[in-house]
Amino acid sequence: MFQPDPKVDILAAPIITLGGQEWAVPPLSIRQSRIIVPRFAIVAPAMERFREDQIGALTQEVFDALIDIAHAALSRAYPTLSRDAFLDLPITPMALIGALRVILQQCGFEAAPKGQAKGEAKGEAKGETETDSPAPPPNLTI
Repeated sequence: MFQPDPKVDILAAPIITLGGQEWAVPPLSIRQSRIIVPRFAIVAPAMERFREDQIGALTQEVFDALIDIAHAALSRAYPTLSRDAFLDLPITPMALIGALRVILQQCGFEAAPKGQAKGEAKGEAKGETETDSPAPPPNLTI
């Protein structure tokens, strides 16, 4: 449906699945990061609460921030994907949460498993995002 921008290299980009479609998420530019990083500051505290109270953690502010994060991330490779078209996709809240790990890594954050210091292990997020995984994103460091 939406074709990637031919000027953006998506060959090695990880793939996330949102709305039943696969989307490449190449390394993001500062244009996307300036939207994603402040919105993640809203989402991160909610993800800590998410383990105990899934629905209660997803306030309107958090849900809107998740939407902003995902749409901004896709705008790098799919600049013709309007916000209205994105909002019309059948995307679940769990799919938005599942996409966070890949999106944040493409902003330049590294995932560090809980209890593990930065630099001890580096994992790359390759392949599809779990669309029904309730796990919040990992601890992330720059």
